[in-house]
Amino acid sequence: MCDKKLKKYYELLEININATLSEVNRAFERMKELYSTDSIATIPIDDEFSKEERKRILKKINKAYSKIGTHIIEKKKKKKLISEHDKISEKKERSITISGSIIQQVREIQGISLLELSKITKISKQILEDIELENYEKLPPEVYLMCHITNYTKFLSIDSTKAANDYMKHYKKWKKKSKKEV
Repeated sequence: MCDKKLKKYYELLEININATLSEVNRAFERMKELYSTDSIATIPIDDEFSKEERKRILKKINKAYSKIGTHIIEKKKKKKLISEHDKISEKKERSITISGSIIQQVREIQGISLLELSKITKISKQILEDIELENYEKLPPEVYLMCHITNYTKFLSIDSTKAANDYMKHYKKWKKKSKKEV
């Protein structure tokens, strides 16, 4: 991402370019509250900013938060994973069947919490947790599940096609088995 564009996102959230993810989260929440259409803080400036303009600003704030969060997590991943990826050969990686527990292990190695991941990917924390724990009965319909797994694993730099196929294979076995039991 262009440094100038990234710098503008940091300026929009009114934070330093070296801010931590928790500082970004706090700034995002503060700005979101400030510009929300029902914020008591904006009553004195209601004449200056229409509700539509505040919604437009909120949209920019959401985009900035998403871009900055992704950038910070990508930096974290690169630092932690460069040595990890060197250790795992591509051949070995392809032979592993990707399951919820494998996804969880990769996320934990990268030092990313479910809450951070949820905010960045816009996938609910509960769904991410259910994917990792393979709580199939709690997961959304297959179409949505496939998209969630693809987005989740792509963000973790896991082969998203393989991950989705492996996971859905297990999911379909469970579904078939649970139908027989009924």
